[in-house]
Amino acid sequence: MKLTSTLIALFSILALAACSQNQLTNPPKVDRFSLIRSMTYTHRHLLEQQLGAQLGKQASEQILLKSHCDLIKRGVVRTEPLPESCQPLAPQEVQICIAEFHRCIGSCGTFMRDCSPCEKRAERCLGQATR
Repeated sequence: MKLTSTLIALFSILALAACSQNQLTNPPKVDRFSLIRSMTYTHRHLLEQQLGAQLGKQASEQILLKSHCDLIKRGVVRTEPLPESCQPLAPQEVQICIAEFHRCIGSCGTFMRDCSPCEKRAERCLGQATR
């Protein structure tokens, strides 16, 4: 648990230091506070999945991966080169769902532990967007 907390703090510090002032016009607007909280939540849960703590939550994993790619494209997370899974430009409907996910995490009081209602809303939104 201490390793995860340390990694979260490190990701947060790096992200804050790397935040760019470039404003992307393509993705739906999300405030910086919500993006930082969403980044922390996303990366914590992705780390837990990599360490085997949450096996079998495929829908959740897809939301977190889409969130991670969106955070990279917004300049909140920096990585070179862009991961292959993030290469295709997400359709506008998917971008809107992920923007709503970021905002939901931004307003989730328990985001450091769990915001499963945000994940469930994102799952429903993505399900409707991909029909």
